[in-house]
Amino acid sequence: MKIICKQCHQEFELTDSEIRFYNRKNLSLPKRCKRCREINRKMSYSENGNYYSPDVSDETRIIDYKTIIAVLSVIIVAILIISGALIYALSDSDKPEDSQSGISLVATQTEQITYYLNTYRKKFHKPDCESVQQMNAENRKKFYGTREEAIAQGYSPCNNCNP
Repeated sequence: MKIICKQCHQEFELTDSEIRFYNRKNLSLPKRCKRCREINRKMSYSENGNYYSPDVSDETRIIDYKTIIAVLSVIIVAILIISGALIYALSDSDKPEDSQSGISLVATQTEQITYYLNTYRKKFHKPDCESVQQMNAENRKKFYGTREEAIAQGYSPCNNCNP
């Protein structure tokens, strides 16, 4: 007799002697193939309804769960740190910083400071920028105002000093 296994959905065959055995014992015919029945025999239900293998002690299982939780916790913390660093890097990527202090060197919109304008190249610089000393005196103009005002007048920030 051919039957479809309830668990793996594979077709299996019961021999006449197996059918006689089940009938003689007043047992219903199996609904699972031999392989699935063996797997189910080795597995049992725990008190909370989850499968567990009797080969594994409860102590080993608890250690495994603790290890898995610890590893997952480390992974989650690492992901949070990396994503936070990426968000910070992307949000501040256009704001130059002093490498030693980590303080942003970009002037705020309302902060007025002294810049030097290169009227020929249409760039503006911090007073201590090397480019200011190399600039032709007739192209150098002192400017007191905000970064945004300099940009609004058609000047772009120097690539060396990043004002």
